[in-house]
Amino acid sequence: MIDRALLYRLSLMAAAVCLAAAVAAAAIDSLSLAGGILLGGALGVTPFATWPIILKPGRRRWVVMLLLLPKLGLYMAALYFLVTRGIVRPFGVFIGLTAVITVAFLGCFARLASAREAVR
Repeated sequence: MIDRALLYRLSLMAAAVCLAAAVAAAAIDSLSLAGGILLGGALGVTPFATWPIILKPGRRRWVVMLLLLPKLGLYMAALYFLVTRGIVRPFGVFIGLTAVITVAFLGCFARLASAREAVR
């Protein structure tokens, strides 16, 4: 079962990290890098935010696929239009996605470590 409180907390932490990185990038006068970080953060947090909605117990596979396809189309469109037109830098998108995955990994790892300590 998906822990909604943990997903919500990790999503907020990842959004805060990406926002802080984007502000730092904007402070050094690189708005396209800041936009890339924000785009990468948004694309990285979206799966975590939609898991409880899409993966409800008892939902049929074809319904899940119908819900996932528009989300993948949104990813494709956002990346294509914003990166190919030079609005955001691809490296910024990479930084944003990496930040989200790092926060999620560390948050889950810390949760497992605290659960292991509670068992002892």
